[in-house]
Amino acid sequence: MSEINKNNESTWINVEIPKRIDVESYKGRPLIKSDSPIIGGVDYQPGLREAIVVDPNKHPDTYDEYMYLATEAASVDGTVRRNLVLEAVFDTVKDQIVYSKANVEDILAQVAEKRHDSEFIDGTKIDLSYFMEHHTGTSRHQALAVGVMLERFKDDGYIRGDISVEHDQSGPDSETKDIHAWVRYTAHNGEVYVLDVTNNYLGTLADSISETKCNYLRPEERATAIRASLGKIALKK
Repeated sequence: MSEINKNNESTWINVEIPKRIDVESYKGRPLIKSDSPIIGGVDYQPGLREAIVVDPNKHPDTYDEYMYLATEAASVDGTVRRNLVLEAVFDTVKDQIVYSKANVEDILAQVAEKRHDSEFIDGTKIDLSYFMEHHTGTSRHQALAVGVMLERFKDDGYIRGDISVEHDQSGPDSETKDIHAWVRYTAHNGEVYVLDVTNNYLGTLADSISETKCNYLRPEERATAIRASLGKIALKK
């Protein structure tokens, strides 16, 4: 990777905390939720630490570095192959963003120190590129990195499916102030794929039920699965 200028870190950080969070936006940016656009949005909900902004327009160099790596991995003879894009993006994020809650906390402490705060203020907005440059994050950072790259591949016409950053419906853990996140990709033919870098799973939603211990089903899908399971039990009686 080429050297990236990190001298002006203040552009990644915004610590003005609003009095309330409405259901659709946070500090002037749309919240990133299931099936919502990722680029230009912010990933946050009460109980989490940092609010992660995804804005390639403000910090193009870092995002472009990751896109370059993924594009190279998805290309054969200089041409991007659609069937290689998901794996290329997954592998790029897996290689470049190492999971470490401790490293994230160190970064947040550095942010607080730069602001002359005694501790990090929950809800502070920090651009995803800051974590991408430091090559560390949690599942939220990994999922957002996957999501933003897939959106850019889609904008460029290489893929046609729908991209969504998903979050564990149980909400943030009260002790770690973190939440599990992954990407859901619905292909043009309707097949649903899961990209969970933290748990090293790239495959279909259907296969994830038997191949992983994670539940990637949405609430409405879980309800359907439960009804189907109860129906099978009833038939056996």
